[in-house]
Formats: sequence, C-alpha cells, structure tokens
Amino acid sequence: MAILRVQVFELEIGGGDYPPPLVGDRATYDLQCGRIGAASNPELANAIDVVVEPRNGGRAVQGLNYDGSPNGDPHYDMVLRGEGLLAFYRSTQLLEGRVHLVAELHADAYMGASEDAATTGVIRRTQMCTWASLPGADGRHTTRGTLELSELTTKRPRFHRGDLVSSDDSLVPPPATSWTRTSAILVDLDLDTTIGR
Repeated sequence: MAILRVQVFELEIGGGDYPPPLVGDRATYDLQCGRIGAASNPELANAIDVVVEPRNGGRAVQGLNYDGSPNGDPHYDMVLRGEGLLAFYRSTQLLEGRVHLVAELHADAYMGASEDAATTGVIRRTQMCTWASLPGADGRHTTRGTLELSELTTKRPRFHRGDLVSSDDSLVPPPATSWTRTSAILVDLDLDTTIGR
C-alpha cells in the first residue's frame, strides 16, 4: 500500500473541478509537484522515487506576458513517473532520469498539470489545512506561516480566507495583524500501483 499526501485547494473544490474529497471515495487528481526539498513542509511532503521525463525535448521554455515580454525565468516542464504516481513538475532546474525527491504535491486543474499527470487512488484520510501567519517588520505577510491540520468531519467543508483588504488593485492580508485562513484539504491517497510503471 502506497499512500500519497495530496493538497486539494479551495479553488479547485469551490470551482467544481474536484468534488469535496470523502474517505473511501476513489479519486483521480491531475497532480503538480510544488515545493521540493527544504522548501517543503514536512507535514505535507512525500518522499518519492520517480523517473523524470523532460518535456519540450528537455529545452527551457520562456513564459510570456500578454504583451509578449518575458515573464519570469525560463523553466523546464517535466513529468514525474513513479509507482502509481504521475505528476507535472515545472522548475528552473532540469531534472533527468531516476531521482528521489521530498515534495509537496497538489491537485491542479489550472496551472499546467496535464492529462498525462493523472494519479488515481482511494481516499483514506482527509484533513483541513489551516495557515496562521504574522506580518514581518514591514507589516506584510511574506511567509506561509504555521500549518495546523485538523480531521475533516463534514462532507461539505467550509473554507475561510481570512480578512483581506484592498491594496494596489488586489486583495492582501491586513497589515500588522495576524492572518488565519483555510486553504486546502490534505488527502491521504492510497495509490493504484498498476499505473505509472
């Protein structure tokens, strides 16, 4: 039995891309690999052995803004393939061959996961992810904050984004005060190990 920890964000659930996860349900998620290594949160991370398949012939891709100007650094698109696991990964560093990663994975209906990165399994546990952060010396929230996981006990989870204020045509956490928000459901997914080989 291989258990994978997958974050299913409020945006995907609220937008109808994925139903609220329920223990015992069979689910298929288009996975994206997020933070890896030291940047990952130990409570959310998975230790995975995968074969990396570079996309675009292993060439870096430059993202573009609407006006055609460069957006960010050039990046590499890759698919991570493991026992029962397929996940999309985008990074400024090209990985190739067989690698061991400690990584956060999340269901991603919007940001580049593709049909060749679908992972299926049975949901064994669900926990609500609540983040609390304090502002830095400049009054801004620049870190993820502290994570608290709590067992999900309802079929209809309610997400709380925390109080947001308007700033420069966007919504941001209130300056100089603590900010608490629920952002995702953490799913323990019992993988179907007949795929991804």
